Amino acid sequence: MAETSWKNYKARNDSIIVDKFHGLLRSTISCFTDNSTSVTFDPFMYLSLPVYMKPTYYTTIVHTSKLVKILVLPMYKSGTIRDLKNIIATNLGMEHTNQQFLVSVLYAGILSRFYHDDEYLSVISESEILYVYHMEKIIYRVVTISHTIKGSQYNKGVPFVVTTPSQILSYKEVQKLIAESIHLMIKGDNEEGSVPEAQSLFEICIREFDHFGWIDKEPIKPDEELNFINIEYLNLIWHTEAYNLHPFEEKIKIEKSEAYLHNISPTSLYHCINHYLSTEKLDISEAWYCHGCKEKRQALKKIDFNEIPRILIIHLKRFSHGSQYTNKIEEFINFPLEDLDLSTFMETLPENSQKPIYNLWAVSNHYGSLNSGHYTCIARNHYHQSWFLYDDQKVSGVKEEDIVSKNAYVLFYVRKDEPSSI
Repeated sequence: MAETSWKNYKARNDSIIVDKFHGLLRSTISCFTDNSTSVTFDPFMYLSLPVYMKPTYYTTIVHTSKLVKILVLPMYKSGTIRDLKNIIATNLGMEHTNQQFLVSVLYAGILSRFYHDDEYLSVISESEILYVYHMEKIIYRVVTISHTIKGSQYNKGVPFVVTTPSQILSYKEVQKLIAESIHLMIKGDNEEGSVPEAQSLFEICIREFDHFGWIDKEPIKPDEELNFINIEYLNLIWHTEAYNLHPFEEKIKIEKSEAYLHNISPTSLYHCINHYLSTEKLDISEAWYCHGCKEKRQALKKIDFNEIPRILIIHLKRFSHGSQYTNKIEEFINFPLEDLDLSTFMETLPENSQKPIYNLWAVSNHYGSLNSGHYTCIARNHYHQSWFLYDDQKVSGVKEEDIVSKNAYVLFYVRKDEPSSI
């Protein structure tokens, strides 16, 4: 069947381009219901591979009304903030629907902004710590609380968030809101022991941002009322001895180190190919017409190599599209310069044929975004096998260790047994 498909294709498309650049994929679709299968063969000129991404492990500090918990969560950078919130809800045993989670990172000790649900996790470095706040009900305003130690201008510790029940609050009402969160931050999951009164721990001041940076106003007096129509940030000025009750900084460092250990192994081109050829469960919207059942069914789809071209072009799909954002995937893909062995991805090899083993001959790099970018090319010189960088009108030699980078976009491989005269 494969031979017939290829022969029919060649009859209509017989050229040196087909001989050198075209291969044949076998697609097998299997029905869930009666195991009926359909096999088709499709020519291809290049492989367009999704960039396989190992999960990135994010250190995440989650605040709820009942606990403060540090999680190290495996997430794909192609995922969204919404995906992160769903995983956190699962970890905490919460229903996913209508959960009020706010996600942010620290910038100079301040929660500078909260991320939208449709933003990609790739905008956040794995070295960052994510701060996630569960709000049971947002009645009036979300207020961010930061920390400094008395006599110091530097931010310290783990910020948190409270929601104000109304526009006008007394000092005691604000103090109570803060004390409820401080209680958790000081004791964590440990219910033993007592926490001193809030007024003996810190003073409260309003924090504002102007052209020169963050400014703390004078500490609020106990007889003052606060109008939260324009207040988004408060700062706690801790007494030195009281701040030592705050146990989280050292634990965060430990969890962050563990997350880093998960992230050091790079993704390889073999991962991408294996992911592309793995069995896929078709979505209901892609239901397949089963000739056994005589109706559309959900099915499994599997792609395999039947024939791999002599000159193999591999396109790495570095752009993903969401409902509001177009995202470039900056994942580093480690690809071999020599001996890319694809024999493990073929069920059978043609008789009297050598293994499909390839050497890299060129790589096209992309810098920038979908809207604006720049292309360069690195190619192997045919005569003395050295590598050169082609950047517009500039040509320069390049070291082998500089060829593989996160900017690689299109790879050009040639079979080792292909005559060098090409």
